Order: sequence, then C-alpha cells, then structure tokens
Amino acid sequence: RQAGSAELQITSDSSVAGLTVGREPGTANTNNAEFRYGESGGTDYNTAQSLDIINYGTDNFNYYLSANNAGAVAGNFFWHKGLNNSTLMTLKNTGRLGIGKTEPTKKLDVLGNAHISSDLSVGGDLSVTGSLNSDISGDLTGNVNATTGTSNFNFINFNKDNYHEFGQIETLAIGIGTTSGGKSLSINDAKTDKFFVTTSGKVGIKTDDLHGHALYVNGAIVSNTSLCVGQDGNSPTAAVDFRNAGKDGVDTSANRMYMYPPVVSGNSSLVGMSGGALFFNSTSSKLEVYDGSNWVPLGANSSGSGGDGFVNAADYGLDASATDGTNVTAINNAIAALGTNGGTIFFPGGMFYLNAAIELTQAANENSLRFVGSGHQNYGGKITEDYGGTVLRRDQDDEFFNITNSRAIHFVGITFKGGAASSNGGDGDGGSDAGGISGGNGAIHVLANPGCQGYLIENCVFHGIANCITFKGLSDSIIRGCRFRNVPAGKGNGACIALNENGSEVIDQIRIQDCVLDGSPNGSALNNAIDGIAIYNTVSTVYVTNTSAIRLRRSFYSDSSWDGNFFYFQNSEAERATEDGFSINGSGNFVTIDNCFSSTNNGHGINIGSSQNSSLNITNPNVRDNTGHGILIDGPTNNCSIVNPAIGGNSRGSSGSNHGIVIGSNANNIYIAGGKIGGNTDELAGTGTQGRGIQINGNTHSNIRIIGTNVTGNQNSEGISQSISS
Repeated sequence: RQAGSAELQITSDSSVAGLTVGREPGTANTNNAEFRYGESGGTDYNTAQSLDIINYGTDNFNYYLSANNAGAVAGNFFWHKGLNNSTLMTLKNTGRLGIGKTEPTKKLDVLGNAHISSDLSVGGDLSVTGSLNSDISGDLTGNVNATTGTSNFNFINFNKDNYHEFGQIETLAIGIGTTSGGKSLSINDAKTDKFFVTTSGKVGIKTDDLHGHALYVNGAIVSNTSLCVGQDGNSPTAAVDFRNAGKDGVDTSANRMYMYPPVVSGNSSLVGMSGGALFFNSTSSKLEVYDGSNWVPLGANSSGSGGDGFVNAADYGLDASATDGTNVTAINNAIAALGTNGGTIFFPGGMFYLNAAIELTQAANENSLRFVGSGHQNYGGKITEDYGGTVLRRDQDDEFFNITNSRAIHFVGITFKGGAASSNGGDGDGGSDAGGISGGNGAIHVLANPGCQGYLIENCVFHGIANCITFKGLSDSIIRGCRFRNVPAGKGNGACIALNENGSEVIDQIRIQDCVLDGSPNGSALNNAIDGIAIYNTVSTVYVTNTSAIRLRRSFYSDSSWDGNFFYFQNSEAERATEDGFSINGSGNFVTIDNCFSSTNNGHGINIGSSQNSSLNITNPNVRDNTGHGILIDGPTNNCSIVNPAIGGNSRGSSGSNHGIVIGSNANNIYIAGGKIGGNTDELAGTGTQGRGIQINGNTHSNIRIIGTNVTGNQNSEGISQSISS
C-alpha cells in the first residue's frame, strides 16, 4: 500500500512477461490462470505484442461492475481502439451491447453492417427500416399477426419459374394498387381498370357495382376455346355449350332453361354486322340472323335452298307505320327467305310505304314468286270508301317492282297506290293533294329474256298511277280481274298496260281478261295522255276479253311500229276515249274484234290505220255515239270482214259530217254482211246523226262486198255512197 501512485511491473527484455495465479500443487496449468504479454507462438493470433488473459480451469470467466454495490453502479464496459479514437464496443451496466455505438438503445445495437452465418431466432418483432434482401432456400415458417396498421410491401417478385412451389398465402384481404376496401381482393383504384373479389366470392371486372350478380364484367369477354354454362362439372361438348344451363336453378331461378338474345325493334338501326349476327326483332316477333347481306328470320332457310314455300312479310318487319326503307328491306328479306325454289309472300292488310323499287332478277335466282295481298282496295285505301285489303304505296315517279328475266312472278289481291296516303290520285287538286305518280317505266316493269314467261297479275288495283304494267319480251302471261283508277294525265304519255319487245326478244301469248281500265284522273274528266292497252313492235297473240277501257286517250291501241300477229278482242268495251276507242295501226296481221262495244268516244269508234293491210275481222260490233266515224277502214287491207254490225248515232256533235263505216280510198277486199248501220244511238231507230251508213272513198277498189246490210236512218237518204269505176 502506498499513499501516492503505485505500480506493479513485470517486464522481460526479450521474451514473455506473465503473471500466473492458481490453485494447484504443481505447474501443469490445469487449475490456474495467466495474464501474459509477448507470447508469439503456440496459439492462434499470438504475436510478440499480444496480450493474453487465459483461464486454464474449466469454470467461469467473470467480469463484475460494482460488486460491492450493484444498485449504485455507474460505469460500463468499453472496448477502445487507441487512446483517443472511437469506441469499438460498449456493454452498458443495463445489459445493452453496442457495437460501434457508445450508447446502445437496444439489447444489441449495431452501428453498420452485420453478418450472421447461421440461424437467427427473433422472439419478438423484427423491424427493418431499409430493405430486407434475402435468398431463402429453406422454409419460411411462422405467422405475421398484426392486429392494427398496414404492412406495406412496395414490390414482391415471385420467381415465375417456381411459382408452383408455393403452397398457399393466407390473408383476410389484399389490395394491389389500392386498399382492399373491405373486399378479399381488390386490384387498381380506377373503375375502368378494377378487379375485385368480395368476401362472399363475387367477382367484378371494370366496375364498382356487381348489380347483385356473382360475376359482373363491364366489357367484352373472349374465350379462345370453349364456353359452357350449367355443365355440372362436365367438359363442354361444343365451343359454346348451354345444354344444361339453368337446370340447377332454385326459387326464382328454377325452370328457366332458356336464353335471350339482344331485343331490337326492327333492324334498320343495326350497323357493323357480319354473317351470323343474331337478334330478336320485337316488331315481327322473330329471331333474325344476318346472312351477310340481309336479315333473315332464323329457320327461314331450314329446308336448304328451297326455303319455306310460304312466308308472311310481317314476320320480316313489314310495318304500316314506316316511312323509310323498312318495308323494302322486309320484302327483300321475305324473298330471300324463300330460297331458290320460290314460294308465296303474303302481305297482311294495311298500307305499306315503299321508298324504292323491289328489284327481282333471274341472276339472283328470284323466280317462281307469288306476292299475295289480303284483298285489293278499289279507291286506294280511302278511309271512307275502302276497308281492309293490302296497299303498297309509292310517292315517287318510279316503279314498284323492277323485274329482269325472273320467271313465273305472280301478283294477287294487291292495291298499288301512287301519291300520298290520303291522295285521291289523278292530277291532284292543285292544293295539298299533289296527285298520283308516273309509275316510271311501269309500276310492274318486266324485262324478259328467252324463256321468261308464266306471269300472273290477278285481282289487283292500280290507283293514281299512269304507267301501271309494262311487259317487254315477256310471253305466256295473264292479266286478269284488275282495276285501274284515277290515272294521272299530267305525267306524260303512256299506257295502263304496255306490251313491247325487249330488243330481239318478242312477246307471244298474252291474256288480258275481266279488267276495268278507267283513265279519268278524278272520276269525271277524260285522260288525254294515257292509253288503256297499247302494243308496240313485235307483239303477237294478245287476247283481250271481257275488258272495259274508258275515259282514256285511246282505249285499245296498236302503234305504227306494231308488226306482230293476232290481236284479238272479245266482249270488250271502249268508251269515252279522248281520241279513238279502238285504234289499230302498224303492219301487224290478224286482228279480230268480236262482240265489242265502242261508244261516246271523241274520235272514231274503230279506226283501222292507213298502214294496216292485215286480215281484219269485226263481228257483232256495237259502235254508237262517237264524234267521228263509227268504223274507219283507212288501210290497204287484204281481207276485212264486218259481220252483223250495229252502228248508229255517230258523228255526234256534227250531224251528217261523219258516217257509220268509211272505206278509205286504198282499201280492198272488204266484206260487210247483215246488221244495221243507221238510226239513233239508243235503238238504231229513226234518223240518226250519221251522214251515210257506208261511205266509200275513191273510185278504184278491188273486191268490196256488201250483203244484206240495212243502211237506212242516216242523214243522207243514200245509205251507201260510192263512185267506183273499177
């Protein structure tokens, strides 16, 4: 003990200096301890400047702070590098170890990096303020049980090549790009990019609202393999398999094993279709499929190219309220539905507007079609006069049906109306009623090639149309029981029925029977522009029977171009024509007018034109009260016979100026037998207005025979006037 500083020094000049304390009888270093300096060999890390503290015994190596008074301890354990440099390690009297830190705040507080080469067990929380980088090749076990707050992972990269090695991830909710929002899984916040799964397993895609459904997708769904509904765990048997759909439904979903396609009122608003598009037409109550060019009711072609044989145009969208192209589309679709074998298209009652002509062609295999209405309307559908029936209406100067080479087309029980729905037709009233239409080349216009025949137009009405029926080159066809009314006179010249060749294709065998052609535009005035029945060029074998043509320009007319054969009239009437009743022109041959009536015309009753040299037979003619001659034979006929005529009261309005029969200066081979030519209009009695019964012009004729004909009762007492020299 010393009052001042004291020092114990053990020093070696060149070797080890040490201090040994122990508890043993010998020097074997088994139960002692050594404090030494300068041992440079024999153990690891020893050098001539090393300090070693060695316990050779087998028990503790103890360090004590304030062993006398632990409660008052103030010091710590420090490890320094050099005398005045920073502390390497500190062990506080609180038990906190700091590595690189003088004041550790945790039990182990490391300033800087740390490396653990083996296992690390954490009994509490592991908090990482930076990045946690790890290559885990073993098992990651245990649980993260945070009852509050959010564990934020900015990025988790799972090795895609080993994704199958994951067993399961268990969590109550996951939010990716957004919060979970009370859902089991929620991805993205924007509605248009959202995907979520609710806690009850319902799925929403690109939406915020499931609308009560288990799956709701606000966008297109594409499957590149198969789609099945109600398969009950079985594999689909088709690209789209609904065979078992709805069979497992319960409560309000039970017994609903059916499906709904899109429902649209009509198809005119639909765009962007390609073949196979499907929808339900609520107007026609039909399921329709798009065939690449037209909408066709599903099943309409179920018999292959043969079609159904009968269709109702209403089933294809025919609509009495439509004022656009709806009805043209509906009729075209109905035609398409019948297929190549044709069939019947039925039009229900009502007035149906057409904004364009219906085009039929043989090239499109549109043959053997029968258009049938529910009955015609004589007055064009005027509410106060017509009830029921089918009316097709146009308000443009154009055709209704434009037909090229199609075979065997029939029209039955239909009214074709020109003008506004409420129009009276004709030439209108100069005010709100603009009148009828021209009909273009003909309301029913047919261009025929060789073999084109078999048409029938029956029990139809043409109201307010100038050119009603035009056949060009068509043969073996019939017009029967038709009515022509309120014919416009202001649409240019034309004919209710016109027959003409089509280039080199001529007409042969046409029957017109039981028809009434009234050309008056308004029910009283005469028509000075439109003929009744007119033929042109090479038209042959035309039979007109039981037909009346009145108040027209010419009731029955053959043009100067006519060069066909056989124009035959029987039991027909020509009345109140602006010009002639019968006007036969051209060089055509074999004309027969049998038991016909021609009266009150403003020209001649029967006019045989100057170029007519045919065989002409007129039997039982009843020709009265015409302004001109009763019968004028002005051509060089080769054979003309007039048998049992009843001709009187002609030269109306100019008594004595015109005659019963006039034989022109070039006429030859004429035979007149029996009958009465003279007297008044009503009874052929007394003295009528005709100049003479028979007037023969010119003095050179060949073979004129007049036998047993009564020519009394004319203005000139000479019933026959002639000055024949040879």
